[in-house]
Amino acid sequence: MKYGKAFCVLFCLAAMSRLPALSAEEPSLTGPIAGGAHGRPFTSSLADLSAAGYVEQEYFIEGTASAYRSDRPLTPDGRWSVSPSRRAPFKTRILVRRPRDPKKFNGTVVVEWLNVSGGFDVDAEWGYAYPELMREGFVWIGVSAQHAGVMGPPLRPGFSQPLTLWDAARYGSLSVPDDDFSYDIFSQAARAVGPHRGKSSVDPLDGLAPARLIGVGVSQSANRLTTYVDAVQPLARVLDGILIGSRIGARGGAAPLAADVQMPDLVRIRDDLKVPVFVIETESDVATEAAARTPDSAKFRLWELAGTAHQNKWADDYFGAEIKRDLGAAGLGGCNSPVNDLPTQHVADAAIHLLDVWVRTGKAPPTAPLVSVSVDNAQHAVTIERDKAGNALGGLRLPELAVAAARYAGVGDPPDRCRLDGVAIPFDEATLKALYPTHEIYVAKVKAAVEAAEKAGYLLQPEGAEEIAKAKGAAIP
Repeated sequence: MKYGKAFCVLFCLAAMSRLPALSAEEPSLTGPIAGGAHGRPFTSSLADLSAAGYVEQEYFIEGTASAYRSDRPLTPDGRWSVSPSRRAPFKTRILVRRPRDPKKFNGTVVVEWLNVSGGFDVDAEWGYAYPELMREGFVWIGVSAQHAGVMGPPLRPGFSQPLTLWDAARYGSLSVPDDDFSYDIFSQAARAVGPHRGKSSVDPLDGLAPARLIGVGVSQSANRLTTYVDAVQPLARVLDGILIGSRIGARGGAAPLAADVQMPDLVRIRDDLKVPVFVIETESDVATEAAARTPDSAKFRLWELAGTAHQNKWADDYFGAEIKRDLGAAGLGGCNSPVNDLPTQHVADAAIHLLDVWVRTGKAPPTAPLVSVSVDNAQHAVTIERDKAGNALGGLRLPELAVAAARYAGVGDPPDRCRLDGVAIPFDEATLKALYPTHEIYVAKVKAAVEAAEKAGYLLQPEGAEEIAKAKGAAIP
């Protein structure tokens, strides 16, 4: 998620050799946290938790974190070796959403690295995938791992509000050192809610017994989680699976390990992974990610979603409402053309489901074709190849693109204000009539595309039914 026009913006450890490398000191937990000026956590869920049998609580976690240094120069292949360096105290928060009924818990805890691209926390993966998370009984944990989200300073004064500014009475005691420490803070928070957590009188899971930990990060957080995969996970061994959504930008989508560590021009996911890593890229992301692609393997999957936007209409609506509630802003908007409405949120639901199956059973998600591109390796420049209608060739194709009624792209209009929102320009009446002589023909084609996507595993049945219902209600032709 990028901040531009207003705000632009996923099996049990069996062998002793797999036990995580524990810190010398266990962090302390306090909570559930109550009170404050607002009487609720920042980024409290917009989804109806009560109707789904979920509860939301907030806890503080406090301890000493390490930064990391590189044992040798970092290389593009991601096969890095790091070791702890500086240490500093920290105190931050974790946000917990869990089933009220222990019988509903599926044993998997999803730990999300909260996104701070706008200078405040955003629960990005939750916003995209909460239908599946609550359907299947996952526990979701949001971690405020970075300085910007906790202490600022505001990215945009008068708009951005880190926790300590938004509610000093509730969050005034929180303190996160610079982002060099964010990787270990994330590890410690994940370990504190995982199968190998230490004994504590404070239990954020309220007695639930987790069997697996899945780490998730979207956009700016995806970049940090990419670096985490290459550098920290092999050392910390906390996570059982990792979902990286929309890594984008510098280095193909990777964050600095530390301020004083030289990063390579491109960063790939290392090819000697010990736990499953699943990367989902929208078309918006491909322009910078494609040059750093990692081939699929027994422990790695890459899906590139043709036609889709980094921040689609769903995201504009959901996070716009969240921003309006929490920050008093008018929400998102301001593009000259209709924002891309291809439902990337449906793939987020499927990805969480498939990664959980992969971690539980060893059954990997299906492979998917990559978006067709031409790459200038010298300039790290990527050009997406397109059909006559202007839609990208190749890639995983959602039913609404497979049975296209519009030109979709990942770059918005104008690019300087809403680059990541993409566009969706409907075909004219004559084109629609030529493609789909009757409405019944159009709906039948969408049904066939939905069935194919469900069979392939790209789409879950509830989301497939939603796409068919949308097709039935569309004025096409």
